[in-house]
Amino acid sequence: MSSDNVKDQEQKALDEATMLATRLLGTSVDDASTTLINQAESRPGCLLVDVAMVLTIMNKESIEKKSHRQAMARAARAAIKNLVEVPSDG
Repeated sequence: MSSDNVKDQEQKALDEATMLATRLLGTSVDDASTTLINQAESRPGCLLVDVAMVLTIMNKESIEKKSHRQAMARAARAAIKNLVEVPSDG
């Protein structure tokens, strides 16, 4: 894979993370929390990646929004709990 291709993929991932951060941070904490918890149940692995990316952007840009951070942490814990549970056969 060429270095230009890698740079293009990195930029695409950063752009997607920035759009996600804008979408989550541009809503109320309740709306963001609902969205995140739904994702924790339906796509727990993807949610963990998304939360990590958004928090990284928030840290880089010095965005406080403590309530949004707490909502992301709650959703991440729910996603981990969902991933750890062993599915039942019934």
